This record gives sequence, structure tokens and C-alpha cells, in this order.
Amino acid sequence: AALARTGAAEVGIATSATPAITALLAALFLKERVDARKALGIGLVVAGVALLEACGGAQAGGAAARIGAGPPGDGRLAGLALAVAAAASESVFNVTSKRLNPAFGPMRTSAAVTGLAFAMLAVLSIAAGERVDASDLSPARLAAFAYYGVFASALAYLCWYRGIREVPASTAGTFSGFMPLSGFGLSILVFGERPGALGLAGAV
Repeated sequence: AALARTGAAEVGIATSATPAITALLAALFLKERVDARKALGIGLVVAGVALLEACGGAQAGGAAARIGAGPPGDGRLAGLALAVAAAASESVFNVTSKRLNPAFGPMRTSAAVTGLAFAMLAVLSIAAGERVDASDLSPARLAAFAYYGVFASALAYLCWYRGIREVPASTAGTFSGFMPLSGFGLSILVFGERPGALGLAGAV
């Protein structure tokens, strides 16, 4: 929804604020202490992710992805607001994970989150009138669904909820920076892309 209203670079920069918002919420609600060293680390992660996302968006979308190149007026502001809301939602997820995990454990928490996500997305899909054509369910697509279900959902949530038991939420939030970083590395190794100076600076 945000990408439909503003440029990809702006959306990437807005969502890169996730570690900072997580640290703020963790300090407010979990009483976690963010010292100068941790604040510097979070700031570097935010800056690096912003550079990676802006660089990646510009390469993927050309001129339309540049900062300020989105639709003018209220539409662009709405897109930025949606992107910030997405970052805030992920940050709330990070903080609530720390609270829910001790009571339910990684397995039950992962099952609850996955079940709620399925129910909410199913309702939205039905409301949007989406239909699935059986002829589109090729073996490759079914394999992709299986991969997402096993690795990107079930195992990812289990690892997340197990790991966040051991570290502060503000520390766990910085690991959101590994998603664009890993994508950046894979784009070079798998697709042979040649990053620019900004992308390399963000990765470092």
C-alpha cells in the first residue's frame, strides 16, 4: 500500500527505522536501558539499512524510485505514513514477543502468531475478491509455498521466539537489518548484480 503511494526509496528509508522504534518501545514498556554504545549501534544499523534500501529501490525502480519521486501531495504523505506504520508494527511485534514468550514458549507462540496471521489474511483476501485458479498451482509454485511455510514462517518464528528469550528486545530489533543485508549479498552472489558505492557503504 505504501509503495502504491510513494517511491520505493522513501519506503525503504522509513521502514529502516524499525530498530530505533523497537529500542524506544523497549525502553518505555520493558524498562530496557539503551546506553550510548547500543544507541550508536542502532543508529549505524538504521543508517546502513536506509542506504541499502534506497540503493536497492533506485536500482529496481529507476527514476520512479528516487527520493521525492513518488506521487505528489497527500498521496505521497499517506504512503510515508503507511511505511512508518509498518515499521512501528514490526517494532510492536518485537517488543510483545519478549512479553509473550516466557508465558507460552516458542512453539505455542509461533503457532498462535501463524494462526492469527492466516485468519486475518484469509479475511482480507476474501474481502478483496481474490480467487485461486487450480491451473496456476504448478509444482514450482507449490514448492515455493512449501518453502515459505516451513522455512520463512514456521522455523523462522521458532528461531525468533527462542532467540529473543536470551537477549533484550532492543538488541533483537537490530537483527531486522540482516534481511536487507542478506538480500544485498544474495543479489551479488546469485544474480551477479554490481552494487554502487551507497549500497556498499550501507552494507559495511
